[in-house]
Amino acid sequence: MNRAACVVLCLFATSAAAAGWTHVGRIEAPCCFSGSPDGMKFGTAIAADLDTSSPPKIRALYVGAPGFSITDGPTVYPEAGIVFVFVPVDGNWQVTTYLQPAFPQAYGHFGAAVAVDSGVVAIGEPGYDNGAHADAGRITLLNDRNRNLPTYTPPQFDGLYFWDSTVDNGRFGSSVAVAGDGIGTSGTGNWIAGGAPGSSTGCSSLIYFGDDQSWDDKGSVCGAAAGDTFGASVGVYSFGANDMLMAVGAPGEGITTGGAHVYHLSGGALANLSNLQAEHPGQFGFFGTSIAIDGQRLYVGATGGDKPGTGRTGSVTLFDPGGPNHYTLDGEVFPGSDAQAGDLCGASIHVNPIGTDFAMGCPGSDAQSNGEGFARVVTPIPFLGGTLWIDQALQMGSLPHGADDMGRGVAVVGDHVFAGAPLADDALGSDNGIVQIFGPDELFADGFD
Repeated sequence: MNRAACVVLCLFATSAAAAGWTHVGRIEAPCCFSGSPDGMKFGTAIAADLDTSSPPKIRALYVGAPGFSITDGPTVYPEAGIVFVFVPVDGNWQVTTYLQPAFPQAYGHFGAAVAVDSGVVAIGEPGYDNGAHADAGRITLLNDRNRNLPTYTPPQFDGLYFWDSTVDNGRFGSSVAVAGDGIGTSGTGNWIAGGAPGSSTGCSSLIYFGDDQSWDDKGSVCGAAAGDTFGASVGVYSFGANDMLMAVGAPGEGITTGGAHVYHLSGGALANLSNLQAEHPGQFGFFGTSIAIDGQRLYVGATGGDKPGTGRTGSVTLFDPGGPNHYTLDGEVFPGSDAQAGDLCGASIHVNPIGTDFAMGCPGSDAQSNGEGFARVVTPIPFLGGTLWIDQALQMGSLPHGADDMGRGVAVVGDHVFAGAPLADDALGSDNGIVQIFGPDELFADGFD
């Protein structure tokens, strides 16, 4: 076979492999209990916890609605925020409980960021006022005590810790990350990272929970210059009780060029391992808007990533472990040929915990409606001794939708993608939000058989 024919056939194979996603359902913002009827922004943040089966399945889905207004008797706390917890029931998603802030505050925005792993849940509340310290922020940590029971039992939660800050306008909890195998007798513990990008340079902090009674504060690291927004995104990867990797995005660094930084523990304290930039760094790149890390690579979103010939579509840059800087550039993944400048791809990232692909949110994407937003699944395909990353846009097409901001929050688990659209309107009001679900297209399910 000549090289040209090989390239054509291989490209066809990659296209087929990357295809096969379709809209399969949605999760609407729950209604009809104490709270305001619009402006919830349900779907701003999404996190999924897995069960202990083999292969693992989603145990619970956590969806943040930071615009939800809490009513307590005659008192209304506008945009105090809430997190809804959904469980799978007969192929659907049923709300099993909801999590609210202790002592809610107006404009606290509880649920602006959510992360979970092995039952340990972190919920950011960046607008929390700590006494006289306005918008200092806090993170609520909870543990699902039913996760490791021998038969499935819906989540029930024990409070672990209220992790707060006293830095004015620090907005601690704007980003959160959790990694570990559970606390107590069932696991060795969990690492929790939280970002406070609103302080002068921005900072990120780390704690470790070995059980439900004790925690170990590992300290904080901060940006180098005012406006770095260091901590706008955080990721963490666990090596067990004694070490981890914490990745921190700083999209304001270098006057919006952006940067990403990786830390590990040395002598029990955080130590810098790598300082990374985009392949072609430049102003308004916002490299570090989102970040994720696993055992294979580091993923860094840049909503201003400049696609040649198209413009600032946004992108996700991949780094592999190794090399003198401990991480080596693998490549920059841009959205496909349908992308446009202003798509804001890389606004969110989620790596499939039981697959090889990842999802990126592109909430600025236009189609039938301006700003309707897309999610994109990016799949690795072996090709000519290397790897091609092939993406597929997940969009609403002719289904009812508007300027929904879809992709602001994303999660991909197995063969399903959950894409938050926090500005979607519903029957109750505007900007209540929705989570759209995408899954396998039956046309491709059996490889065209």
